[in-house]
Amino acid sequence: MNGILITPQIIKKEFLILMGCLSAGILLNFIAIIIYEAPISELWTQMPFVLVLSVVIYGFLALIRTIFSAFSHWRSKAKHKD
Repeated sequence: MNGILITPQIIKKEFLILMGCLSAGILLNFIAIIIYEAPISELWTQMPFVLVLSVVIYGFLALIRTIFSAFSHWRSKAKHKD
């Protein structure tokens, strides 16, 4: 039985994407703190919401990447048919 092989390069790529999503969530939280003039302690107390936001962003990016990959696969299949 063939297993699914996840290479270290794929793990590193996904980790970097997830860290980018986390950074975006923290940046958005920081911007909201500045805009609404909230205390800086909100940066730590809102961390669970930031983590959820990061996962939502990651899921959205995964959906876009899946659609793009499927479209690319379909397009390359159509080229080979001709």
